[in-house]
Amino acid sequence: MKQHSLFAHRYAKALFQIALAEQQTEEIAAQLHTFAKQLTQHPELNDIFLNPVYAPAQRIAILSALAKPLDFLPQTQKFLFFLIEKKRTELFSEICSQYQELLDLRNDIVHVHVTSAQTLDESTQQSLKQIFAKQTGRTVVLHLDTDPDLIGGMIARVGNRIYDGSVKSRFANMKNHLLSQIA
Repeated sequence: MKQHSLFAHRYAKALFQIALAEQQTEEIAAQLHTFAKQLTQHPELNDIFLNPVYAPAQRIAILSALAKPLDFLPQTQKFLFFLIEKKRTELFSEICSQYQELLDLRNDIVHVHVTSAQTLDESTQQSLKQIFAKQTGRTVVLHLDTDPDLIGGMIARVGNRIYDGSVKSRFANMKNHLLSQIA
């Protein structure tokens, strides 16, 4: 794990433990997402939040003004101030991802990324959800993508595992097998 990832995981875990104690895991996740969206939609806010050229007091004052209309919980606000004070704002995006992973783990949710040659119909999507739910014992959230280069079939990624049922990979395997027979 890279150093930044390690720090991000520690910060996310600490925030998650606070959220658990306060029974506000979902609310804090939503507020982190809202703030991340604000950073994306407003490049000048992103610059102020991430750029250490601005004094921490300035950044905190601006963030305080923004947090009021967004109705942030005190824990969320304090956490963002803490990142500014400790000069760790560049980790915010990764912290959000790590926090969401902890929340998903707690809620028994698994994300399955499926790439197929064509758009999958609803019944196929439901079948995939059932298959992966049975395999993982968790609630499945599908993330769908299409790639015509696959020719047919699909590739599914669950965490670090990849299930490749694409025609493209079958052709590649067949080619390798034939070439190994010739050599």
